[in-house]
Amino acid sequence: DNFWQDGSMLALIDMADGSVIQCHRGKGPKAELVQAHPVSKAPLVGYQLPFWLDIVKSACAAHALSPDLGICGFDVAITDDGPAILECNDKPNHMLYQFAARQGVRTPALNSVWKTLVARKR
Repeated sequence: DNFWQDGSMLALIDMADGSVIQCHRGKGPKAELVQAHPVSKAPLVGYQLPFWLDIVKSACAAHALSPDLGICGFDVAITDDGPAILECNDKPNHMLYQFAARQGVRTPALNSVWKTLVARKR
């Protein structure tokens, strides 16, 4: 949520299973890939977020309440009992997922998404 703070880490998550694909901290030339948590030393890459399908379902259900918002960014806490939505950002920082993937959003993998969005506007 606050990637601008020193020490913050940002992870790219596999949408299918909620596992960490890669994690890094810092931006630009100072960016570095992080393989393990800096304090616990637990591996980050490959770690699977608990309750992943519940997280996705909760965010989709919450977005369905206000579909006119378009793209939303939900802050979700993972509790012992499952996910809890903390807030919805109606203007999320679109740079965050580009930082996490370490690439822009105009990639071959997302071409079908862009074509769908353009078709909707017509």
